[in-house]
Amino acid sequence: MSDLRPDLIQSAVDGMLKNGMPAYSTGYAFKLLKMSLKRAVKLGILGYNPADGVTPPKTQKKEMQVWDENQVQTYLLTIDTEQPRSGALLKLAVGTGMRLGELLGLMWGDVDWERKQISIQRQPKLVRDEKNDFGPVKSKSSMRTIRIADVLVDVLREHLEKQFVETKVFASDWNDIDLVFPNERGDSMLRCSATKIHKTMLARAGLPYIRFHDLRHTAVSLMLQNGVPIVEVSKYIGHARVSITLDTYGHLAPSWHSQAAEKMNEILTPQSITL
Repeated sequence: MSDLRPDLIQSAVDGMLKNGMPAYSTGYAFKLLKMSLKRAVKLGILGYNPADGVTPPKTQKKEMQVWDENQVQTYLLTIDTEQPRSGALLKLAVGTGMRLGELLGLMWGDVDWERKQISIQRQPKLVRDEKNDFGPVKSKSSMRTIRIADVLVDVLREHLEKQFVETKVFASDWNDIDLVFPNERGDSMLRCSATKIHKTMLARAGLPYIRFHDLRHTAVSLMLQNGVPIVEVSKYIGHARVSITLDTYGHLAPSWHSQAAEKMNEILTPQSITL
């Protein structure tokens, strides 16, 4: 590790791009390396981070893809038919718009059954020093409490019952750290495992491909199209400012300017007044 230099890392990054690796994948690999080296500096293993002097690849922001209500119903029906172990994870993703990390960091102690609420407080670290290593969520605004639909409360109850059976089957190997969506032994689930389950379900459903993160975009799109105020949506999904929600999802919302014009037409149309 001490032999790493900025020019060597830059050469590796440039080589990955030259050999055909997508800029997004190259950038993600570089990000993980930089985070790891930053940790090494913090622990005193390195005196400086050699990745600081490297120019990362320029990446274009991936265009979001969303499903309509019929496609969401097809996805949910496929989950019910196939009964994947983490079906509840997928349903909560499309039903709340929670980020994958937020879902994987959810613990049963965060669930308020009486109020039908969940508290979002943590997520698994991208670079983990230990098997079950958690950190804070993306931002201060991401740490929030949201109310969930009654149908999702039922989904969680059923999921808890199934998990209770698992703890009995794998009693000697089960590591009970209270996670709502653990792996087969109770430990923190890897993000790639959740993504793989999602890909399997949408393939079985015959739906157009969208990323796991696009389930979040789909949830927001459906909220906006069904009249949920954007201020409420923004707080629900954990954005720091409404402007972020508008910039990201404004094109998915109904035509507000048409609604504004219709309302102003009502206000400005002369009315007969009885004196």
